Amino acid sequence: MDSSKKSLPYNVLQEYLETLAEPGGQPDRRKVLFSYAELQYKLHGGGRCSMCRSAVRYVLPVRAEHNDGTIAEYVCLCTRCLEGEKAVSARITLTIGNNVVDYSPRRRDPGAAPNKSKAGGAR
Repeated sequence: MDSSKKSLPYNVLQEYLETLAEPGGQPDRRKVLFSYAELQYKLHGGGRCSMCRSAVRYVLPVRAEHNDGTIAEYVCLCTRCLEGEKAVSARITLTIGNNVVDYSPRRRDPGAAPNKSKAGGAR
């Protein structure tokens, strides 16, 4: 056996399978994706954000289809950079194998009034 590969501890595999177990039979795609990412983190550790180089727990490939038609692909993104990409993209796709999770940002009606925060300090 290759000494560079870590063996899979029983409790980690058990936790992974319990997370995926669904009463109806088919697990939620998002849950499968992030459970797999957690398993990979426990086995191999995290990575670095492709944009800002900060530490990333879940190494998931990201494909961003921007509003101007360009496409950017990243090995992984930190939460901050992922949220930034969501803000400027028409579609974000996270993929592991056949499991795909898409994020399409909700578009606000351009004529709608901006949201006003109800929380505010004394004036």
